[in-house]
Amino acid sequence: MDNVISFRSQIFAENLAKLMEKNAETPLELGVAIEEENATVMAWLSGNVPSTDKLIKLQKHYHVSSATLLQPAKDPDNSDMIEEIVAHLDNELSEPEKLLIINYIDSLKKLR
Repeated sequence: MDNVISFRSQIFAENLAKLMEKNAETPLELGVAIEEENATVMAWLSGNVPSTDKLIKLQKHYHVSSATLLQPAKDPDNSDMIEEIVAHLDNELSEPEKLLIINYIDSLKKLR
């Protein structure tokens, strides 16, 4: 059970750090913005998971879901690639062509 809690704490800390970096925000600035002490924000970045009311403050501040804060982040490199692939697909592809593409992607994943 401790490993699960530790993993969840680590995921939260990483996600919070990424959001802060994306918004060019220091722990002090975040604390001021959500009316929390700097030490509290630093504790979160060290692996303490906030209480529900503080989690809601973070959700509102960053305009994100609790899943964005508490679940492992998706690989941005893969997300960008997927969006690019989808952008090149058009409605003129036949079902067999779509299946070929899906099968090709699946075979590439197996090579990892």
